[in-house]
Amino acid sequence: VLIHKGTIVSERARPFEQQIEDPEKVFLIMGDSTAVGTGAQSPEKSIAGRIGMQFPNSTIINRGQNGLKIEGLLTQLEALSHTEVADVMLLQIGGNDILRFTAADKFERDLRNVLDAASSRASKVIVMSTGNVGSAPAFSPLFSTIYHARTKKIRNIFIQTTREFGVGYIDLYREPANDPFIKEPQKYHAEDGLHPSSDGYGVWFEQLKPYLE
Repeated sequence: VLIHKGTIVSERARPFEQQIEDPEKVFLIMGDSTAVGTGAQSPEKSIAGRIGMQFPNSTIINRGQNGLKIEGLLTQLEALSHTEVADVMLLQIGGNDILRFTAADKFERDLRNVLDAASSRASKVIVMSTGNVGSAPAFSPLFSTIYHARTKKIRNIFIQTTREFGVGYIDLYREPANDPFIKEPQKYHAEDGLHPSSDGYGVWFEQLKPYLE
């Protein structure tokens, strides 16, 4: 049932974009379903949509793609033309690498290459991954435990590597006792029990806002 709901949620998701003739800033958003805004009730409630609402005179380009892993993000970045540059590049990635068990050493290697490629295309690079994947109601207690451990491992790689590159990292992980996604799962998760809901993206955006200012 949840797989079926997940398919429906993914199929109806539309990435938020905003074209301004003479923009104050250009935001380029790339990454997985969380960049698309899958799970939000409308594109405006996604992270990209909320950026658009906060920066109405800026252009928002959204290359988010459901199911993308970090390897695919690297391919996308390397395919950008030299004219495709941004003031701010937001990379939302990592959730599928947690879910699909990308090896930690490969993930770190790809992340380094991603940050290297991104830094040459944007004045400011921000990385946002995911909260505790193990908190998702879609999973049994066994898989929740496995994905909790996976989340922490990938999170540590993000923290260390972004620090090395001097790139902003939005740390969405919370210990279970302080995690709103665990305290109120129906509120903060979409109907597929995996993606954030509109309220879930709202929680994430509050973490991102200081980095945009």
